[in-house]
Amino acid sequence: MTKEEIKIREIFYRFRKSLHIQKLNEEGYLHLFENDEIEDLTALKKHQLRVEMTNKILKPISKLFITNCFIKRSDDAWWFGIYSRSTYYRLKKEAIKEFLYYFNL
Repeated sequence: MTKEEIKIREIFYRFRKSLHIQKLNEEGYLHLFENDEIEDLTALKKHQLRVEMTNKILKPISKLFITNCFIKRSDDAWWFGIYSRSTYYRLKKEAIKEFLYYFNL
């Protein structure tokens, strides 16, 4: 796994965590957790918005890859019949680089 893949996995781990905590908060279950178990809600919300805004400005093909590979975490075979293996990995790598470029601005 490359450094870029590790970084993007960390970003989307925090993204999914923020969505989960937001849902718990909306359903009234957040009080069940200790304060030190939950990162600052404001920071998580900012992270979530940053990910969403970054995804909105990507090229359509990059957005497709980021959405299917990291946001939805679709079935690993979503690309079968659409791309060859080499094209899939090339486009995925380009999507990751583009996402990280805009995310880090």
